[in-house]
Amino acid sequence: SLLAFLSAASLLMAPGSFISYLLSARITPAGQGNFIELADIEITLRYPEYTNLPDRVLKGGTADVETLKGTKVFIKARPIGSLNNAVLKINGGPSLPVKKSGSSVEAEFTVLEEGAYRIEDVETGKATREFAVKLGSDSAPSVKISSPEGDFIEWDGKGGIEINYQAEDDFGLTKLKLVTETESGGSSEKLVKKAGPGDKNIEGKTFWNPGADNPGGGTIKLTVEAVDNDSVSGQKAGRSNAITVKLRDINEKHEEVLVLAERLLEEFIDTLAGEINLRVGDSKGIAGGGDERRNINLSAVRA
Repeated sequence: SLLAFLSAASLLMAPGSFISYLLSARITPAGQGNFIELADIEITLRYPEYTNLPDRVLKGGTADVETLKGTKVFIKARPIGSLNNAVLKINGGPSLPVKKSGSSVEAEFTVLEEGAYRIEDVETGKATREFAVKLGSDSAPSVKISSPEGDFIEWDGKGGIEINYQAEDDFGLTKLKLVTETESGGSSEKLVKKAGPGDKNIEGKTFWNPGADNPGGGTIKLTVEAVDNDSVSGQKAGRSNAITVKLRDINEKHEEVLVLAERLLEEFIDTLAGEINLRVGDSKGIAGGGDERRNINLSAVRA
């Protein structure tokens, strides 16, 4: 039809940039006024070193970014229309350079906080729309004490307590600590294990002597704490389930030992006195009498 012919002819006579705009695999939403559209957007995310993650390349989407704090973002795109002297601005900060590479422009920035960025032409005042910058989460480690089971145990004062634990982090662990807290509010930490490079999962066990931390008895709450390797936002710690340990008073136990020893000593003295009396009696029977001086003062023996 005549209408179809005119439409095709108009397309053939249109400027090359407009045809590229229509045929682009991906473009930003159409702008209005002084907005610049971008096509063929390619985003490369270079994650912080501590994550040990490989670079990630995103194609065919918008220029919005969601990533971890400390990630370096490389953006490459083809502007629709003229873009001569461009800069990148993020969160109202200083202008960052934008360089031309053939028909494309390239820029980079490091994500430190959430916000938005855009590319603008300082000569014409035109700019792209603002693209969102969102921070992904780097969670604290998860930790669990699997043994002893339950949340309350009584310690009989013999030997130590075996504590079995598991710890996990999304990017890496640095160390694990045993943390104890007393009824009076005091606390102490003991290094359980240092993690190696790239350790994300650690299972192990440690032995703990409760009496060393609280010889006066009472209760102690213990947990295992794991620390991650986040070198950008700062290391984060996660704690395990808590176990309350009831202790026997060492002084009280000492008193019990003394009482037992005294009772045993008295029984021994009674036995010894009886044996002496028996022998003295036998001696008197044989001699037909005895010297009064041979009587045994048992109270003196007991003393």
